Amino acid sequence: MAFTCVACQSRFSLAEKHRDHYKTDWHRYNLKRKVAELPPIDEKEFNQRLLTHLERKAEPKAEGISICNVCKKHFSSTLTFENHLKSKKHVELAAKKPKINAEPKKTLDTAENIEIDDDDDDDEEWEDLADEPPLTVDECLFCSFKSDNVIENLKHMTTEHSFFVPDVEYLADLEGLIKYLAEKVSCGNMCLWCNEKGKAFHTTKSVQRHMLDKGHNKIYFESESLCEFVDFYDYSASHPDNNNENGDEEVDIDVLDDESYELVLPSGATIGHRSLMRYYKQNIPPPRSGQHRSKKLAPVLAHYRALGWSHTPQEVAQRNARDVKYLQNLRAKKLMQQGIRNNKLQKHIHTQKR
Repeated sequence: MAFTCVACQSRFSLAEKHRDHYKTDWHRYNLKRKVAELPPIDEKEFNQRLLTHLERKAEPKAEGISICNVCKKHFSSTLTFENHLKSKKHVELAAKKPKINAEPKKTLDTAENIEIDDDDDDDEEWEDLADEPPLTVDECLFCSFKSDNVIENLKHMTTEHSFFVPDVEYLADLEGLIKYLAEKVSCGNMCLWCNEKGKAFHTTKSVQRHMLDKGHNKIYFESESLCEFVDFYDYSASHPDNNNENGDEEVDIDVLDDESYELVLPSGATIGHRSLMRYYKQNIPPPRSGQHRSKKLAPVLAHYRALGWSHTPQEVAQRNARDVKYLQNLRAKKLMQQGIRNNKLQKHIHTQKR
């Protein structure tokens, strides 16, 4: 049985070593880094930092602490103090208090001299976490493997990491979904299963390691999280009335014009009869070719079936379809309300004619 320290991300084979680890300075240091939302460091790096710190502490100090009387700050080095004197904030405060002397005051380096200002953010204590490049659709979400295309990448994630796309037969935008998940992992450093409820991560590698260790290499695809994925799925094929051929018959515009079903205004705008409201109020989505989608997903579906996957049960698909439709209507309602509020804030200025 392995014992794990979450703060240091290390494992121990014996319980005694695990308990002794909690008493070490390395563990306490990583706990402080966790509070500061910084990633943990290994024992080797900690020992190196400790050695450097002890060497610096043993060096004799030729000068004391520099104090800025304007900003009421203390500086441990002359260079840091000189940089502070050139800062915009100090110049503004100095202009408001011209009578105060801003020359450094030398003090003894004792325990009483606290509140040392670390504006320089010492590299030994704080790490500069550079922005990592986001993952692409042909890069694995859980490891460093890179495929030739998104289909091969999906096959790799399924075979190596048991990752399956839920309701894949209703997926309308495969590349868009994988791109969204890649940005969620690499830019947001977020676990696909924990979402925002789990532990916070600061690097792509740390969240990938978490998903592999915890078995979280899957999408949290429940009712409360479907709003994330409504743009990537099309459940129209699961609707019971999907095959209704008389739902929306094509209307001959020429006949409508002859029967005075339309009124053309002088501005060119056209007003339709209320009996045709069902046609004018249609919000038809962009055409999605079912055959094109099926051909694109055919290799993925074949690979899933070879691994023992079966189609999503009809009742589950219909339940998800109802949830997705509800979320889409709710979002449309919120957007309309937001638009109405924005219209109230709009200032209409009419130019006066002379």
